[in-house]
Amino acid sequence: MNRSSNFSLAFLSVIALAAVAFLGKSHETLLRGIDSNIHAGVSMAVTSVGPVPLLPMARRPYTQSGPTRVALGDGVGQVFNDHPFFLFWLNGGIMRALGPSAWSARLLTAAFSVGSVLLTFAIGNFTVSALYGILSALFLIFCRDFILTSSTMSLDTALVFFTLLSFVAWIRGGWMALGLAAGFGLWMKTPLVLLVFPTALVTHAAQRNLKAHLPRLLKAGALAVLVGSLLWLYTAKMAGWDVVRDYWIRQVWGTAVEGRDAGQSPTDWGFFWKFVVTGFLPGFPFLVWALIKITRRREWTVLPTLPAAAAVFILATLVTAMRYRLGHYVTPAFPFLGLLSAYAVHDWLKPHEDKFYLCLTAFTVVLVTTLVIAPVSLAPESFVALKRFTPFIQTQGSCDDLVLLVPGGEPVGSAHDYQLFLNFYTSRPIQVASCDELNSKSAGARWIILSHQNRQSCLSLKNRKRFSQNYRVGNQYLLGLGHADPSQPDLFDLTPLELEQQAVTDCQAPHYPRDRYHSYVR
Repeated sequence: MNRSSNFSLAFLSVIALAAVAFLGKSHETLLRGIDSNIHAGVSMAVTSVGPVPLLPMARRPYTQSGPTRVALGDGVGQVFNDHPFFLFWLNGGIMRALGPSAWSARLLTAAFSVGSVLLTFAIGNFTVSALYGILSALFLIFCRDFILTSSTMSLDTALVFFTLLSFVAWIRGGWMALGLAAGFGLWMKTPLVLLVFPTALVTHAAQRNLKAHLPRLLKAGALAVLVGSLLWLYTAKMAGWDVVRDYWIRQVWGTAVEGRDAGQSPTDWGFFWKFVVTGFLPGFPFLVWALIKITRRREWTVLPTLPAAAAVFILATLVTAMRYRLGHYVTPAFPFLGLLSAYAVHDWLKPHEDKFYLCLTAFTVVLVTTLVIAPVSLAPESFVALKRFTPFIQTQGSCDDLVLLVPGGEPVGSAHDYQLFLNFYTSRPIQVASCDELNSKSAGARWIILSHQNRQSCLSLKNRKRFSQNYRVGNQYLLGLGHADPSQPDLFDLTPLELEQQAVTDCQAPHYPRDRYHSYVR
């Protein structure tokens, strides 16, 4: 084979690895984290009345009487105004087209992750070589935290995609493409997508050619603001200017400067780098190696090391200065860390480029085959017990059935986490009841979820007879209202069962699939 054929195989290998890392096996797992369930519910809500987005967005699908009108920014109410609506609307359309499920909820997130890998390759290819692009893409594919983010319903990978797209447009010299990419990026999540502009200013200033490039950057910036504003003009028309003001003042300004509702966080100079060390694995040792080589050779002003280093430095400064910080705020840095890490091994592999491409192809075939065949999950479960319980809640009773939660004994998360999870997967009303309240509140409940200890000490003998459907996973119990059946055992132990992922119940559209393993429900 010639070099062109070998490169084609390597490029296809990168695509295959990205698809497996971000899409493969994902159908076997639930949505990870709290935000994923909220975001998926918001996606269903904003598309609940047809193709025109229903604004303001809601935290869960609307009832027939419409959303509960509460003050914007009230975390207890149903109104959701933490992000622009566009990505939720797009994601909701996909979920409704394919059937609402954990897999369809994160399909768009994974697609943007694959696209981010290809754009990372493009930056390395345009600035150094095809080999450099392949190496940079591989570091992003195997980035631990990027894989975990891609297994959620997240807005971060869309933010990364449009950020990288704007970098590609800048490197290729098209100010109009740069402005459009950054402008559409403003529709995704936060103004952080404009990272290309401070990075370009730093890069051109260091290369002493800022004066020549400044007019194009200014025109691109003006176009980005114009395009980004279109979404908010539409939002104001559909939901009012209060929604727009609430987003920019409470969410954007409040997060960065006032600390949002959680209060101001003290300055933590190590916050950003802590998540780089733990999240950018296994690439972090190569990053250190690359930084040492760049420093020794004094090649900070060449491409792509200068813009990549500038982007990381700007991101680190912004995250550190923010008064409210979360770990996933570091996500946009991972592609640029990959571009820096590729410097460590590029020169060493360059003489053996063809052999490297062939080895990468063989490695991909083995790894992809193993991951597809082997019972390996790339996104560990967070709420194993609830995954087993939800099909029983879904397929019995109605969407008005009350589920009681008794805090204590949850192996992962809290009762609040359980509420969010169950609300998304079952659309049932969820209430938290203390041990003392359980027996009195159980009069209006259809289901009770509690630990073994609370089942023994909190539940009265009368209610043990009333809630005769008993299902167990580990230490957690699901008790269902029903009549004892002498032909059935008193307790179904679901712990050893490995069940398929169920679809989401949409109480407003019963023709959607409710679950995919109803045969397990007795």
